[in-house]
Amino acid sequence: MQIYLYNSDDFDSLSAAIKEKRIIAAMAVFFEVGRRDNPAVEPIIQGLKRVVHHEKETFLSSFVLRDLLPSSLGSYYRYTGSLTIPPCSKVVEWIVLSRPVFLSHSQLEAFYSIFTTEQQDHVKSVEYLRNNYRPLQDLDNREVLKSAVKDAWQRDQTDNLGLGTDGTTDASRVCSSAPVNMKIQPLNGTALVVSWQRPLVVYHPPITSFMVSYSWVKSDVAYEKTFTKTGDQNMVRHR
Repeated sequence: MQIYLYNSDDFDSLSAAIKEKRIIAAMAVFFEVGRRDNPAVEPIIQGLKRVVHHEKETFLSSFVLRDLLPSSLGSYYRYTGSLTIPPCSKVVEWIVLSRPVFLSHSQLEAFYSIFTTEQQDHVKSVEYLRNNYRPLQDLDNREVLKSAVKDAWQRDQTDNLGLGTDGTTDASRVCSSAPVNMKIQPLNGTALVVSWQRPLVVYHPPITSFMVSYSWVKSDVAYEKTFTKTGDQNMVRHR
């Protein structure tokens, strides 16, 4: 995946900046097949279904761009290079992130469902979009820099598992501050009613679940249990 950035104070569009041969920035992110669907990619997957054929356009539903990036951004390479598509202008300051973003095999297949069209004289051929990458280019005496952030190049649990047990990336798990006005009322000797209000600060709406931990104390021994609750803001739990 490539994310391009340009100075919007100077140009109305990316193509205008490229035409003027001004330096633009680009971030390159690698995808890797993991164990689960990645919900952050779903808006793109849904958009692909509307542009299967050549010259189709569509709008994507809103999404959090940060969730499409690796959980850690400290390990990357940087060099001055060119566009990977025509006109292949040498105007790009590349940042290539070393850690991948994971998606499932079925999500990867969605990218393979796109058709491409080629016209030769009066004959038009349609085939699946495959291997549309630019050939490897010579280094051409360019200097490739490597980030030096402490511990950024060490592998972590996200590298090994692909995705967390809940199917999300590390970047998307923390969504808000703590809930407020939490109340716990005993119904009887075996049940509790737990209620709360939405957090005052929400970073990545919507909230999909709450986690509630509690313990029953008997004979001075506490047995803690943890439950995950969806958007409803109350829970009845029986012992």
